Amino acid sequence: MKKTLAFVLVAAMLLCMAPAFSLFAGEVVEIDTAEEFLAIEDNLGGSYKLTADITLTEGLSYKEESKRFSGTFDGNGKTITLDFVDTDKARSGLFCSVEGTNVTIKNLTVVGKLESNGNSTGVVIGTINGDSSVVTIENVTTNVSFKADNSNNGQGGIIGAVENNATVNMTNCVNKGDIIGEVVGGLIGGVHGGETKINITNCSNEGDITSTNYYADYRGAGGFIGKVQNGGATVTIKNSTNKGDVTAKFVVANAYVGHNNSGNYTVEGCSNTGTITSGGLVLSAETAVARDQGIWGDAAFGFNFDSGELKGSPRFHANPSLNGWKAYINGVEATDKVTVKYVMKADNPAEQEDRKVEIVASCNGLYDGYASVTIIWEDGKYSTFGTNAPTKVDTDLVNNSAATLEKFDEAAIDKDAFKAEDCTGRFLKDGQTEAHGSEGNLFDNANGKYEGWKTFGVSTVIPFKTSEAVKVGYYALGTGGDDMTFSNRQPAEWKLWASVDGETYEVIDEQSFDLPNLNNKLVAFKVNTDTAYQYFKLEIVKIAEEVGYELAAGETKYGYAQLGEIKIYKACEHTWGEPVVKDATCTKDGSSTKTCSNCGQEEVTVIKSEGHKLVDGVCSVCGHDTNKPAPTGDSVVALAVLSVVSLLGMAVISKKRG
Repeated sequence: MKKTLAFVLVAAMLLCMAPAFSLFAGEVVEIDTAEEFLAIEDNLGGSYKLTADITLTEGLSYKEESKRFSGTFDGNGKTITLDFVDTDKARSGLFCSVEGTNVTIKNLTVVGKLESNGNSTGVVIGTINGDSSVVTIENVTTNVSFKADNSNNGQGGIIGAVENNATVNMTNCVNKGDIIGEVVGGLIGGVHGGETKINITNCSNEGDITSTNYYADYRGAGGFIGKVQNGGATVTIKNSTNKGDVTAKFVVANAYVGHNNSGNYTVEGCSNTGTITSGGLVLSAETAVARDQGIWGDAAFGFNFDSGELKGSPRFHANPSLNGWKAYINGVEATDKVTVKYVMKADNPAEQEDRKVEIVASCNGLYDGYASVTIIWEDGKYSTFGTNAPTKVDTDLVNNSAATLEKFDEAAIDKDAFKAEDCTGRFLKDGQTEAHGSEGNLFDNANGKYEGWKTFGVSTVIPFKTSEAVKVGYYALGTGGDDMTFSNRQPAEWKLWASVDGETYEVIDEQSFDLPNLNNKLVAFKVNTDTAYQYFKLEIVKIAEEVGYELAAGETKYGYAQLGEIKIYKACEHTWGEPVVKDATCTKDGSSTKTCSNCGQEEVTVIKSEGHKLVDGVCSVCGHDTNKPAPTGDSVVALAVLSVVSLLGMAVISKKRG
């Protein structure tokens, strides 16, 4: 009886000592609710352990580049279910951004669904950053079907993108979810950084991987990794299996690594049972797992709308054999429609490892908005190239813009106030003040064009005014009526300036991308300002291609800056609906959201948390008990010492009495 009592006392004292041992070993925070998981944001360097299955209807909110998880997370064999759409910023995932010298995520299962338009999307990690980061992923299984748009950085079943020379060690991990994206891998989307190290061991992909990208440059789909962009990266894959189908209709696909520019690539004991479709062509079992022998640089084709031809000069880092080859357009053999010409980049034979091949493909009757040419060379190497004519994407952009602009009233332009001679950055030909088009075409709602003659490195500035001062909600631009034929003239970088008095101007919007070539179809751009303006200047800083025209031999070159239409739209006079209220809790703020029935804009008001309402130390709202604080500091140490002494004393007494 006395011995039994002694053992009971020993057990009790051990329980008392648990907080002290926890303190000495480093505190591990247990998580058993979604709210507690979201609270990780408050201590991104902590150690966490999941003690119950949870469901997340929102992701962690830290999206800023400076906020990165650097701790450890033990899933403890539990499951997290995802059920949300994340369309606000980049770096989507359970842990949006990760950086640290000893980050570990292990023993976790993630299921459900995820949708994102972020630039780096992974089920577990959005982005891994930092030159000294070392991240370990162990015993993680994901079964999340997700689609990610607008992301050339990477989408992966576990990690979206690895950047800036980080090291990733992934062991005993499985992806079972189907993934659709631009640069997509079953485990990792994109790998960047010349000294990045990726080690994958005993892992598998069972999900179907599909790339929607239409460009060949540094894009791809892989059973394990979508792309490895930098040649100095090290990739080691051992004892791993791809079981999913990997499909890239227009770019490179591979069972293991899609576009692979790794200078140190090792595969040992790996296998593939999935169907691999690269450039619309189903690859043989041997080719499907071979290292990417495709493009090494600018390999996208240009499409000539008049001739129906694709033409490009892709470079090859590993020389293909040109003695024999077969060509496919959108997966259909079409050797008679493709010509190949060898072009050596360097005259010095010692430098011939980097060569060019000029390929011209006639796509009349086959071109359906995009086209892909796949070449299988005599020595088994393959190359896949896509067009760079973004017809389908631009059509979607134009349709979305049209639907948006329907909700806003157009501001009248004072056409009489516009004078071509007030424009700057143009040449005047033979004393004329007009370029090829008429300046009236800028504001006539027609499929016309106006061409300024833009000198190299000099902006074209077009001043105009509205009939009255207006608060701007959107403005819209459209290229000229023949821009699909002359696709080098459209604005690629511009600024919109505005003024109240016509004297002092400020930039209210600036953009940097090629304006779509769809014959004067409008593309809308949102403006965030509460000031009413009447005077405007559109500054075309850069055009798509600085074509070297000359007025006469030896004179300064110029390029056409072509534009078809400029429109200003008034800001919406909102009609707000009833607010949707999310109540505040004792520990988190709530919100009240109103939505405009005219334009769909939301206005969010924060409802501040009032904190715990304590009665005798117990919250009357959520039940939080402050009477049982966790021991800390000196009290914990004292308790530990007292417990050890008591245990030793009881052990001696027990021995003597025994």
